[in-house]
Amino acid sequence: AIENSIEGIKAITAAGGWVVRVGDPSMTPLPQLEHVIDYPHTRYKSELMDIYLISQCSLFIGPNSGPSEVATLFGKPMIIVNSTEWTLKCPSKKGDLIIIKHIFSRSRNRCLSIGEILEGPFNWQGFSSQSSEYVMVENTSEEIRDVIEEYLAKPEDYEYSELQEAFNQGRINQIHRYLNQQNDENIFVTQYRIASRADAVAGTLGQRYLEQNWLVDNLEKSSFRPLVGNYPGQP
Repeated sequence: AIENSIEGIKAITAAGGWVVRVGDPSMTPLPQLEHVIDYPHTRYKSELMDIYLISQCSLFIGPNSGPSEVATLFGKPMIIVNSTEWTLKCPSKKGDLIIIKHIFSRSRNRCLSIGEILEGPFNWQGFSSQSSEYVMVENTSEEIRDVIEEYLAKPEDYEYSELQEAFNQGRINQIHRYLNQQNDENIFVTQYRIASRADAVAGTLGQRYLEQNWLVDNLEKSSFRPLVGNYPGQP
C-alpha cells in the first residue's frame, strides 16, 4: 500500500531530495507533499517517460517488479522493498539494500524469522498466492522508512556487517540446495543461469531489518495477525 511509503518519502525530502513516483493512473494518488511529483497522475505520463525518469534517477526505490529491472539495466543504485524474492531478485550492486515481505506460516500460525526463511524451500518464494501454507505480508511504514534512512546515512566505504554477510551466504546456500535437488539434465543450462545470477548479486538485506527479524519476526513482537481466508489450494 502506498500509505506505507509516506514516511520513507518524507525521509528523502527531509534530506533535501525530490521524489518522483512512477506507475500508472489506476494507482491511489499520493497526498500533497512538498518536493514530491505524483507523475502517473499528470499529463506527462507515458511508457517512454517511465523509462527516461528511471534512467535519470539518483536512487530507485520500489518492489521487485518491472521498473526495478529497468533500473538494474541502467545500473541505478536501488532499495528494494516489499520484495517477494531474496535470491535472484536481490539487488545486483554492493551497497544496494533490500527488505522482504514477512512470511506467515499457516501451519505454525506465525511469521517466520529470516533464519527460518533461509532454511526453507526456495521454490515457493514469490508464489505464496498459490500456496496453502504461506502468506506474504507487506513491510510496515517504519521498516520502509528505516531502510531508506539507513541507505542515505551509509558512508562511501560502506562494508557489510557480520549479519549481512551471514544473510548473503544463507541466500546462496538456499538456492544451491534447490539446484542440487534437480536431476533433470534437460534443465542444466537453466540451472547454470540461475546459479550464476544468484552468486553474482552483491546487494544485501538492510541491517536494521535483519536485527529485528533474524531470530524472531518483528511482527510477532506485536499483536499482528494477517487476515487469512480461503486461498487457491487451501481447503
